[in-house]
Formats: sequence, C-alpha cells, structure tokens
Amino acid sequence: MREVKRGNRALHYHTFALLPLVFAAELVQRRHIDLYRENDGAIGRLANLVIDAVDDPARFTAITPVKQDLFPWTFRDELSWVEPYHARFHDARLPAIIASRRPFTEWRLGGDVTAVWSAPLP
Repeated sequence: MREVKRGNRALHYHTFALLPLVFAAELVQRRHIDLYRENDGAIGRLANLVIDAVDDPARFTAITPVKQDLFPWTFRDELSWVEPYHARFHDARLPAIIASRRPFTEWRLGGDVTAVWSAPLP
C-alpha cells in the first residue's frame, strides 16, 4: 500500500501499477511461472481493489479518505491490464467496465491491447 502515500493520486498509481504487474504475469505464464499466486495473490488483491474503485470510486475511501484526483486516462488507457486479466480470470465485474472502454490502447504496451489480449464479452 505504498501508493496510498501518494495522497490524491493514490488510486491513479494503484491502477498504473497493475500495467506491468499483469503483463509480466501473463508473459511468464508461458514459462510455467505463476506470478498471480506470488505473495498470497497480491496481484489479484490489487486488481480487486481497483476494479471495486472503478465500479464505485467511493469504495476507495476505505483505503484513504483523501479525495482522489484522477487523470483523464487513469480509467481509460491505464486500465488496459483488464483485457488479459479478464481473459484469464473471467471476472464477472469486468465486462461492464471493458465494454464501454474498448478498444484499449496503451503506448507503453505497443498500442492496441484489445487486438492482442482481449477475450469475448458475455
């Protein structure tokens, strides 16, 4: 929860942190390394926190009472991690979040994340 110290940008940095975490976890799966299980499922816990906050930003007040000041891209491009995360875990909360935001593009990940990592939505 080091990112909580970022005050009014804590949620932004929680979201941003998931980009390299989820994509690294996906890439090493091919070598039979399951980073999703490491540290008692830390990536999943962080993903759940962010998914809940995207669903209802007021839920983040359980983490910090500081009003969050998000960048316009925080819940857009920096949510690109939801494509591979949904493809792997089929989290029932994600289709509603994904549908209105596709296609996801993230320059740090080479562009169109949806084209490469997406799974069909129900």
